[in-house]
Amino acid sequence: MICVSLPFVDEKTVGRLLDQKFLVEVRLDLAKDKSAFCKVVKKYKQIVVTYRGGDDIAVRAKFFEKAIDCGIAYVDLGITDSELKNILEEKLKNSPTRLILSYHNFDVTPAKEKLVDIYEKCRSEGADIVKIVTMSNGVADNAVIMSLYEFSQGDMIAFGMGNKGKITRIIAPFLGAPFTYACYSRGKKTAQGQIDYKSLKNMIATIEKYL
Repeated sequence: MICVSLPFVDEKTVGRLLDQKFLVEVRLDLAKDKSAFCKVVKKYKQIVVTYRGGDDIAVRAKFFEKAIDCGIAYVDLGITDSELKNILEEKLKNSPTRLILSYHNFDVTPAKEKLVDIYEKCRSEGADIVKIVTMSNGVADNAVIMSLYEFSQGDMIAFGMGNKGKITRIIAPFLGAPFTYACYSRGKKTAQGQIDYKSLKNMIATIEKYL
């Protein structure tokens, strides 16, 4: 499955993507206008709500709580968001919403052992899915990232950022990732190295023909 990451909140766009069987990530931290958020999460459920740091934790918690109350598919918290996780813990226990705990390294790909430790730590803290995203600076980094799936219980999404990490975004679903991420369009990227969802869909479909 492909998750289309949106840096804006728009009911029609979300609905159109869901009709095409995509998962949709709403990046509230990148959205200038959040006014349509409540309407979107009330109407649609196959959504990942992500709200990275920067704004007041109480403000972020309010949006996450609304999403969980509406029963959306996933909320995505950073591994350093322990206070926010504690606030949401009880709601998550009584909701169908699943928790993604994310680790990002925007500079390098750390050693495999460190990344495996992060994966295990996130699982022990109640993550339904562990997302590990690092900067790929070449083939060796891609090999480290892809090797992580050896330890996955079907609950890991791992890929590399940057142009050199693009291949890992394409391969991830074939190694066991529940989904991979794409941008809405080339001008609407939410991370380095993202591929637009139409192109990524075609690439994955081409590979599937030979499997």
